[in-house]
Formats: sequence, structure tokens, C-alpha cells
Amino acid sequence: LRAQLTDPYLRACFAFLTSPPKETQFAAVLGEQGMSISDRVAFACRFLSDAQLGRFVEGEVAAACLAGGGGGGGGASCLDGVLLTGLTPAGADLLEHYVNLTGDVQTAGLLMAHVVPRKFNDRRVLCWIGAYRDLLDAWQMWHERALFDVGRRRFDSVNRVQQQVHVRCNFCNQS
Repeated sequence: LRAQLTDPYLRACFAFLTSPPKETQFAAVLGEQGMSISDRVAFACRFLSDAQLGRFVEGEVAAACLAGGGGGGGGASCLDGVLLTGLTPAGADLLEHYVNLTGDVQTAGLLMAHVVPRKFNDRRVLCWIGAYRDLLDAWQMWHERALFDVGRRRFDSVNRVQQQVHVRCNFCNQS
């Protein structure tokens, strides 16, 4: 009966409700690739032990960019994997695979601009950001490029420009 269901969430519910009470692996639910990774991780957080949860997350990160992994494979699974790795060097590896598959430097650059170079340095990310800036210039989107540069400067505590304009009252000479 489970194989006849077309909705992945119904299949997962059916598998959960009909599994024997002693079964602690929940493999049918966690292996339901039609469900989003966030829903599978939420289920794993609720029903798996800490050790099982760690193994599950490690397996999902490893499978994130393989064909068919993460609920659809390809580029979308790489972005799903960032949910598990965060904006870390491991997340940059997933995004590199995503950029190689899709050529989407905008998504990768915008995501990683929040942490590079403030948290860690990565030359790949700087290349994505440069390519995105060049892309905005090619599209003649100078206002958006300026907003991007100003917004990115807020996250960059290393190269912060010192205040160059000071406001003061002409009457009392206080700033």
C-alpha cells in the first residue's frame, strides 16, 4: 500500500505509523528523498539518539552533492547541504560544487559574503563575489552594485573605513 502513495509525506507518515514499535532506525522515513532535508532533519532530531543523529547528519552532508541526494540532486541538494554545514569552509565546499553545476555565482557570493573575510578567508568566495560584482556591472545595475558593496562593507570588520565626516553644531561647536 505504501508504494502506491504518490505524496512523499504520506509515504513517510504511513511508514512511521506502521513500523514495529521496537524499530529505532526509522530508515523508511529518513530515507524518503521526496521530503525536504529540513523535514528529515527535524524528524531525526525528534526520534534519533544523539549518536544516530550525528551519523545521519554526516551521511546527509556527504550525500548532499551526489546525484539524487538531498531531494532532487544536483544544485538544489548542494543548497540543502548548506542547511547542515552552515556558512563554514565545509559549506563553501558545497557551494563550490553548486557553482560548478549551475554557474550561479550570485547565490554563492551573497551567502558567503556574510562570513568571508570576517570569520575565515577563502579565495573561491572572493572570486565568486568578484564575478557577481562584474555581472552587476555588465548588466548596468550600478545602484545594486553600490548597495551590495556598502552592505558587504558592514560585515567586513577587517577593512572597515574610518569615519571621514564629522557633524558639529555651528552655534555651540559640539559634535
